Amino acid sequence: MLRRQNGPQRDRTRLRNALVAFGVTLVLAIVAFAVWTHVHGPIDEASLIRSVARESGSPVRLADLYGCSERKVGVWQCKVLERSASGTVTYDVTVSDGSCWNGTLADTPSGLSPSPPRTMPRTISGCTLLRD
Repeated sequence: MLRRQNGPQRDRTRLRNALVAFGVTLVLAIVAFAVWTHVHGPIDEASLIRSVARESGSPVRLADLYGCSERKVGVWQCKVLERSASGTVTYDVTVSDGSCWNGTLADTPSGLSPSPPRTMPRTISGCTLLRD
């Protein structure tokens, strides 16, 4: 036969249950945040431009204004806004595995390397994330 709990014991049980529920919710939120911000995702035009913008220091919120185009399988060309927002630069990007890539500032049409803007790195690398 079940016995009814008295007031103080019932309050402790409710408090314990609430703390357990809070703890489980907190752990799930931390795991979801870690997955969202660190787990690699597939490469497509939209995810690659955001990743290239993030790694080059270009304003990510404006990344979708320009974009990437795939030249051949695993080789892309991505145009991003300079850090100073005074112009654009183009990176030649090579996919090194399912979600990671390496990029270098693209050569000029004449084959001569341009002097890169002082604010932009000549080489970059990164991985697309699920959040991209």
